[in-house]
Amino acid sequence: MISTDIAALRAISKPTLDRRYGISLMTTDEYPLYYRMITKCGCTTVINLIYYLHTGQQQQDPNAIHKNEDLVPKAEYVTNTQIRNSPYSFIVIRNPIKRFMSLYYDKLLSPTQRGKPNRIGKYFIENGLVDPNAGQDVDKHRENCINSIKWINKNLAGQTDQKKNFHWRPQTMRLKQVYSLNFNVLMLEDLNYQLIKTLSPLIPHIAEAIEAISAKNVSPKPVPADAILDDTLRQLITDTYSDDTKIYNEVAAYWRDQ
Repeated sequence: MISTDIAALRAISKPTLDRRYGISLMTTDEYPLYYRMITKCGCTTVINLIYYLHTGQQQQDPNAIHKNEDLVPKAEYVTNTQIRNSPYSFIVIRNPIKRFMSLYYDKLLSPTQRGKPNRIGKYFIENGLVDPNAGQDVDKHRENCINSIKWINKNLAGQTDQKKNFHWRPQTMRLKQVYSLNFNVLMLEDLNYQLIKTLSPLIPHIAEAIEAISAKNVSPKPVPADAILDDTLRQLITDTYSDDTKIYNEVAAYWRDQ
């Protein structure tokens, strides 16, 4: 679905972009595709795919692409007009509830991540928002999530002592940036199919490239998300990310018919 066709996004976006945007987009030397990353929306998978298309090789450490931005080129010399006229610019969104739960497992539940200090988790734990020893206790995990989403809601309203972090900023922050550039808006929930449909005219072997990439950022889940989520928690997440939810539902309805 093209960004300018999304009514819920149009209602909150400016009709033009007042800065050169190519420097923010990932691309390859051979294939003029343009990707704008949103965190917790499959970015590890997509950036590793772009790396594979750029180099012909898999990245040995799939998470290295988050540590070294030079591994994938930026479209710094491409104009906004070129981007707007390209059928191969894309951004990936995600169900806001699933995105929050991914944030919880990946960033909030532990003071360490892959053996290294995790500043975000440390803050949530030290401030009593998250009990890292919830173990298999579904109720404790639910309490952790409710505490966290309530705090995030306040943070996004500027009512905490912390800056807004890109891991929990609304997806609309970057969707509004790409709105006027006619981006393809894809969904993580059916990403392989949508990538193939979008990019196959440019990259005939895109399906094979996707098959070659196994990189995913999958965090341990002490208990399943569906067990934690109840009506109260779902509503808190939906209320916090109301614009994201409207846009996601509109895009999902479009892709169901494709």
